[in-house]
Amino acid sequence: MASHTVTPPKAKPAGAQQPDTPGAAGPQNGRVAAAGLRDQRLAAAGAAQAPSEQAAQQLERALGALYGAAIGSALGAPTRFLSPAQISAQFPELEGFIPITPQDLVGQGLPERGLTEEIEALLTLGERLVDGRDQAGAPAAAGRATRRALAGADQPEAAVALLGVPLGIAAATGRATGIVEAVEEVTTPGEVTCIATAGAAAVAAAVRAAIDGATVPEALAAGCRAAELGERRGRYVPGASVAQRIEWSLQIVGSCDAARARRLLHTLVGTGAQIQEAIPTAFSLALLWPDEPWRVCLEAALLGGASDTIAAVAGAIVAAVSGTAGLPPEAVRMIDRAGGHRLDDLTRSLIDLR
Repeated sequence: MASHTVTPPKAKPAGAQQPDTPGAAGPQNGRVAAAGLRDQRLAAAGAAQAPSEQAAQQLERALGALYGAAIGSALGAPTRFLSPAQISAQFPELEGFIPITPQDLVGQGLPERGLTEEIEALLTLGERLVDGRDQAGAPAAAGRATRRALAGADQPEAAVALLGVPLGIAAATGRATGIVEAVEEVTTPGEVTCIATAGAAAVAAAVRAAIDGATVPEALAAGCRAAELGERRGRYVPGASVAQRIEWSLQIVGSCDAARARRLLHTLVGTGAQIQEAIPTAFSLALLWPDEPWRVCLEAALLGGASDTIAAVAGAIVAAVSGTAGLPPEAVRMIDRAGGHRLDDLTRSLIDLR
């Protein structure tokens, strides 16, 4: 590949600005509430010792990554496997979390009912990383279920790549080689596929770069570099290049308006559960709405397909740039109620692994 430069989109969608809270609160109140929530989190993190300004900023962005992933997964769960036409018919005004019944195809995922299965897997891997370092001073091996997920089949699901979020927070370095090695450290040699390695490395590198202060385009470029290296590692399975599909997708959405970009992501890039479809689409959505983590999660939900995973990846990257201040405070509180502040505790522990 000649270059990893990412060009911002020419136009953003017309229409009203997304409210700061899922529901009714206006922008001013939403910003004040978000700032208060952020200050509380940073104060808690610095209970033992006031962190440096840089450390405090990194913690805030890391919190954004985990909360962005959890919020995105919850928003996308009700529309998973649906087409845009079905979504439009069933949810004509999709603006926030949707109550769903046990009879629904996706009978889990909303904060009122607990965290989604893929977010639980993400948190479990993060906790295993922390426990392993605490007990042995070395990276923790993933559990059997996580290893099976990372190993995947010939076409591994994109949810595997979402495990790159905690890896990106905890990685000792942001270099592509270090990111790929971090992915390999939590797997059994010979099990993980080249496609799964590339997908997880792409997400981990983008999240790590964003936490370290990169812009969204810079973070996406870092993800492309890590994917390119990652697909040379691991057990070979046939499949399209993750890195090249990410670059190609970013070029497509960077040269057209948002409405056309939505159509191309659905019909050309793809919203399937394969890593080569869902991860390029998630990266492209992040490029389209680099300053709006809530909006990017909603846009992913409206695409259907692997909407929960796509929204989680896009939400993690964009919110890792904005921090939790970019997320609606009520959405953050709903995730806290579902997870019992588990995300806060885990984020601080993962940051300490660096």
